[in-house]
Amino acid sequence: MSGLWSKGQNALRGLMNSALGNPPRHLVASTNDLQEGQMKEVCIETSGRTFKVLLSRVDGQFHATTHLCPHYKARLVTGVLSGTKLTCPWHAACFDIRSGDIEEAPAVEALRTFPVIVEDESVYVVASMEDFEAGPRKACSAVTTDNKKVYVIVGGGAAGAVAAESIRKTGFKGRVVIVSQETYLAIDRIKLSKFLTANPENIQLYKSTYYSDLKLEYWLGKTVTTVNVQTNEVIMDDGGRLAYDKLLLATGGEPTRIPVSGANLSNVFVIRTIKANRGILEVMEKYPKPKVVVIGANFMGMETAAMMSKASESVTIVAPETVPLERIFGKDVGQVLQLLHERNGVQFRLGMGVKTIHSRDNMAISVELSDGSILEANLVIMATGVRPQTDCVKDVLELRPDGSIAVDQNLKVLGTDNIYAAGDIATFPHRLTRTPTRIEHWNVAQQQGRIAGHNMVSKTPRKYDSVPFFFSVLFGKSVRYAGDVHMGYDAVHFEGDKQADPPVFAAYYIKDEQISAVATMGRDPLAVHCSELLRLGRMPSAASIRAGKVEIGYFLIL
Repeated sequence: MSGLWSKGQNALRGLMNSALGNPPRHLVASTNDLQEGQMKEVCIETSGRTFKVLLSRVDGQFHATTHLCPHYKARLVTGVLSGTKLTCPWHAACFDIRSGDIEEAPAVEALRTFPVIVEDESVYVVASMEDFEAGPRKACSAVTTDNKKVYVIVGGGAAGAVAAESIRKTGFKGRVVIVSQETYLAIDRIKLSKFLTANPENIQLYKSTYYSDLKLEYWLGKTVTTVNVQTNEVIMDDGGRLAYDKLLLATGGEPTRIPVSGANLSNVFVIRTIKANRGILEVMEKYPKPKVVVIGANFMGMETAAMMSKASESVTIVAPETVPLERIFGKDVGQVLQLLHERNGVQFRLGMGVKTIHSRDNMAISVELSDGSILEANLVIMATGVRPQTDCVKDVLELRPDGSIAVDQNLKVLGTDNIYAAGDIATFPHRLTRTPTRIEHWNVAQQQGRIAGHNMVSKTPRKYDSVPFFFSVLFGKSVRYAGDVHMGYDAVHFEGDKQADPPVFAAYYIKDEQISAVATMGRDPLAVHCSELLRLGRMPSAASIRAGKVEIGYFLIL
């Protein structure tokens, strides 16, 4: 009966408020329906339609936001609420429930918020149908420019694009110029290894109108060849020069090819650009069901093999390790992911190197392995790592042995006053140990771009201290990882049946009897729970995890 009463009351209040020109009030809950730190989806009926809103209660206050994550439409009610920070259960995008603002990547749109009124014990959301229909909101509004300063970003990928937005959001009103060697606007690059597309507009990170709204200049198809740190200029391959007041280096990583004969044949690709995807599609026009050899069993290789499997006669992964991803995630997780691929028709030749790639008419026809065996191939894809793309500053900045750039906690390049670096090229102090750390993750690149952009403008800089989060999709199953497995571990506590179909597992990485990272499949939202616990320093001990007596979510409300 109460549900019918609330619907009738909402309709009556809506008519009264509409007559007065005010947004309608919608009764959504009693104050007793939510305890501190809880959230729930509520349904609101207006004008014959039903809309869902996420209602949460923190510090005695009620907050209402859109109920789906703007990134991939995950239901946020299944995520993690820690204080005012709401984390998406799928990819760990974080939002402030009070403002809806993005706190952590990978989302590029913010949550829309709705006013909440509490009268007596009744909780009302104040919004019109148009408010509900509007969906997510842009993270930054249109701006005006009124000063002569110039901030230059070298690199048009995720770090650079998010940094440009952050520069505007933090209040900079001068020129912001993004110089990109690519001929298209920033793309959601991780999609390149998940589905083949030849059109960059299909996977754009932001709509093109957003750049014009924020008055961002995007110089496409230009390569910065050097930086003059004395005159504060970037010099491009066409001889053009651009002076800067502050500079962000966000050039990303460059895929490497193994040094064997045939590595540069016309049907041998590394996946990082639209151009590579177009090349693969062109080969598939000639060979509609190609025989594919993927060199490398890292996540790029595994994702690529999964992507190609349904459209190919055969897909074979060749790698020197005996278990895929063992060096990073351990034998148990690697074996589970290998079995998942094998069940879907992917073959493995592990413990093998590549001796040569045989060719005819500049096209690969087979791959010869280190044991002398031959794999026929119409298409070869190398997933053999990346190197920091820092050639433009190799003569003016002191690079680390791996070619990366050392930055401080604020992502400012060491030894400089006005140069910052973010993404794959940046080596930063680890949030706990302060040891030099570099991470080639999509979320990390975006978040570092956000922090660097803020710090280029603000007098109150923010430190980069995020817990790394990584995700991958393999045959429709999602692997999620949070923590610092790249720092090494002493042991792995694996929970799950390695033969299960579909796979369901959680792997805890232990260093000095503390949990330093977790990887999961089919255990959402465990990974994001652990990510927040690692951030707060509340992760349960290895002993308690081994004993199997821990409810992870409990530690968030202590």
